[in-house]
Amino acid sequence: MTVPKDARPFPKKAVDAAKAIKARRAPALRAYPHVCGLGVGFKVKGGKRLPTLALRVYVTDKVPLGRLKPADRLPRTVDGLPVDVIVRRPRIRMFDPYHPAPTHSIPYGVLLGGITVGVEGIGTGTLGGSMFENGSLLDVILTNWHVACLEIDCRSGNVLQPSEFDGRGRERRVGTVLRSVLDERVDCAILGLNGVAFLERTVLDVGQMGVVVPAELGMAIQKSGRTSGLTLGTIIDVDGDVDVSNASGEGSVFHHTGQIEFEGDDGMVQRGDSGSLMLDMNGNVVGLVYAATEDGDSGHACHIQDVFNALDINLTAGMSQQDLIAATTGVFE
Repeated sequence: MTVPKDARPFPKKAVDAAKAIKARRAPALRAYPHVCGLGVGFKVKGGKRLPTLALRVYVTDKVPLGRLKPADRLPRTVDGLPVDVIVRRPRIRMFDPYHPAPTHSIPYGVLLGGITVGVEGIGTGTLGGSMFENGSLLDVILTNWHVACLEIDCRSGNVLQPSEFDGRGRERRVGTVLRSVLDERVDCAILGLNGVAFLERTVLDVGQMGVVVPAELGMAIQKSGRTSGLTLGTIIDVDGDVDVSNASGEGSVFHHTGQIEFEGDDGMVQRGDSGSLMLDMNGNVVGLVYAATEDGDSGHACHIQDVFNALDINLTAGMSQQDLIAATTGVFE
């Protein structure tokens, strides 16, 4: 496994200008037939990614030009930016885990990012990593809304490691669901600890988490997940709209905006990898993985700052449970 050879961040100034064009022209472009979303990313030709910045227009069906009225044909460029029309079907949230990575789906005495976690009676996903609540300043587990919940109005549940699916009677209750958010920008939840196991600030197969960095088009990224383990990829869209199935019930579709899209190793994101942190190659936190194509070769992640804003958490300012115990013990010695 190596860093993707074509992973090279695109100039930020150009990407920001493209985002502004997308925001300005979005109402007009979404009015065209079959358009289901927009994005800012690489142009694709013949199934291959080109080193060209484009306004990506996602459509449910790609109709031949000859069958379209002139007024229904998308422009080739918008404000000087090439338009790339890409067929996009609804992505899936990663329910129903299969074929787990043996090192990621077992019981762990100490909790860390990348391993199996679940909520009693709900399902299996990935423990993303250790974060801090802004209010209490205590450490919490970050994962997806759909790993922790089955409905929008999510109630507290018992957090298990391993999940029921993986543990098969060996799982422990390590905490409870604290908060969750599912909206246009995020699919996320935090899980509180009950003292049964400490939460390390590391990710399996990656190491210590670094700092928060923004997603960049062309950035090389990695994720460590319960099913596929450590996989590598490249960010191909930094402001994409995506429809996702199984959002709040069987057959439902939820529309997300301004998301990260990435592609990489074959089967980079598999069922059970939901909740994995998207990291750059230095271990810095970029996003939170929540959906993928059926084959798992490309996936989607929320921007990490959107997650922090939604859940009122942060990466570095707080006190871990083990540090709190050590400090308390010191006071009473």
